Amino acid sequence: MRRIIGGKAYDTDSAERVASGSHDHELSDARWSLYRTSAGAWFEVVAGHNGVVEEFQPLTDGEARRWLERNANRLVERYFGEAPEASAADHKGLRFSRRTFVAAIGVLECLTQATLTRFLYELGPDFPGLAGDESISKSKRLSKLIGVYDQRPERTVEGDDTLQDVIIEKAAALVRVDLLSWGDGAPEWVSDHKEFCRLLAMGRFVVTDGSLRRSLPEDVNLPASVCATAL
Repeated sequence: MRRIIGGKAYDTDSAERVASGSHDHELSDARWSLYRTSAGAWFEVVAGHNGVVEEFQPLTDGEARRWLERNANRLVERYFGEAPEASAADHKGLRFSRRTFVAAIGVLECLTQATLTRFLYELGPDFPGLAGDESISKSKRLSKLIGVYDQRPERTVEGDDTLQDVIIEKAAALVRVDLLSWGDGAPEWVSDHKEFCRLLAMGRFVVTDGSLRRSLPEDVNLPASVCATAL
């Protein structure tokens, strides 16, 4: 099976099948396999319960390593070298909750279809296909992006940053306050951004001038500081 993705060829006949897995059940032909091309590029092929291929997608080195960690742990060091001894500092996990990610997706609703398309290409060549093109509504494309995240929360993008971090940082850059409600008091969030800012604050993050940063003790109980970027 051969596919052209992002102008590059991925061929199961010529690539090395590194590992595969299945449900090992007589009623299911589902199978997932990890391949590596002769040039060292990784890709995954996933077949559904009926045996028909449903996913055929390139993986970064980081994603391939995590795939092996989950599905064929014995092969990790064969392909990626000896792993260093674990330390307490390594166990940080994802920085944000799923609720924060979903709220960030809501902030991206302010993007135009064209800007959203360009942003998806910036994430990586497979993301426009995963989220859909401009023939479907922007809301549906963003909902599909949530589905992509739910399938693999630790998924990485171009540059090996996590999808979660990139989406949330993008949303932080788009956050705005509603200047019309300022009056003599503190600024209020644009309604679509309020929940995102609240969840960031719960995780001890604030947005200042379009940038995400860890909150400081003096930020506590100061709602205006959480989203301090004006229109």
